[in-house]
Amino acid sequence: MLSSVAEFNGLKSTLNASGIIYTTPEPMPTIPRPTITAADVAQAILASKKSNPYSDPAVQTALAEYNVSTLGAITASQAALRDQNTLAHARAQLPGMLEQAEAQFEQTAQELKDAHATLGNTQDLSAIDLNTAAPHIADATLKATRAIAKMDAITTVWKRVHRMHNNTGCTNVADVYMRGNPSFELLLQYRKDQRQFTVWNQVLDGVKFSLATPTEAQERYTEAQQEHERDKRPSVSYLR
Repeated sequence: MLSSVAEFNGLKSTLNASGIIYTTPEPMPTIPRPTITAADVAQAILASKKSNPYSDPAVQTALAEYNVSTLGAITASQAALRDQNTLAHARAQLPGMLEQAEAQFEQTAQELKDAHATLGNTQDLSAIDLNTAAPHIADATLKATRAIAKMDAITTVWKRVHRMHNNTGCTNVADVYMRGNPSFELLLQYRKDQRQFTVWNQVLDGVKFSLATPTEAQERYTEAQQEHERDKRPSVSYLR
């Protein structure tokens, strides 16, 4: 679950990269710590015209400010209350962030599909010289590159926000199953070739983009692995 402001702040750059909008709370006031001294309190008492100087509002104010100035716990508590306010505001936005991530995922998947229609089975987008490529090729390459980075950001946000919101997740090996359902054999081939099954490789291999929660991604991974293991077992004919 989301437990600290620092944890949420660490997510902000990825939220921005994925196109997800979030807001910050109205800031609570920061009241400076008083600088009044014991001598100032004594002076206020002596200057009071009341028979009981401790009933004098000026003396009471001086005493209150002096107490605050000497108790660091009060200043620390103010900071803690500000953090609690920021944290509550962030937690309230988590469900909306997940909804935005779903919409951004669908849009980005379509952008990748469109870029693929233009670029075909180009393996290495970085090998395309944008200065000399035909305009439609250069444009599609730029769009594909941006969409790849955005898709990576979306799935990162998706996994982290699910953990912050409902404390669910998946293992790192199951991460690719959040964005699709590749065969286990395909992933083994990538592992054998010492290559990473990237977003663009998913496009090239025709694995449909399909968003899954981290829990569902883990289930997809386990099922694909089990199917692979079943296929590896030799069939045995028993004599009757």
